[in-house]
Amino acid sequence: MRKKLLLFLLAVMTVLVLSGCRRKDIPEDFNISFQYGETDSSFVTIDTYNSIITLGANQSEQLGLKISPEDKADIYTELHRNNLFGYEGEYRGTTSEPGANVRFMIKFTSNGRTHLISGDNTTKFCKKKDTSSLLEFRDYMIEYIESLDEYKRLIG
Repeated sequence: MRKKLLLFLLAVMTVLVLSGCRRKDIPEDFNISFQYGETDSSFVTIDTYNSIITLGANQSEQLGLKISPEDKADIYTELHRNNLFGYEGEYRGTTSEPGANVRFMIKFTSNGRTHLISGDNTTKFCKKKDTSSLLEFRDYMIEYIESLDEYKRLIG
């Protein structure tokens, strides 16, 4: 009897773990604008609202952008995985991460609510909260953008 109970519990736990690893269902209104860079002239913006990628704060150089539904769903899943729905406002730390001074801005809409988050090279802990998941999402988006063919054409 004990063996059957253990097998049943193992099966239930397996189902729960696997269901938690699935890609999140993306709301119809989900869109994201992500901007990052060291200086105004080096800012890169990816914008699914308008399907463009731009270079420079004044967005003088821009290209059309096609983000697949799968990529959009992956971005949405990363937002959930990093729990960015709990962040709002600006996050600036007291000391910088090693490397360049990267500023970033995340604006996303989901289920009728728009979130705006901005920051710079913060430490893992800001006065407001632990920002490690925010920085992890920032790094994920930078890697994603820099892998796009449109980005490579834009920076020449």
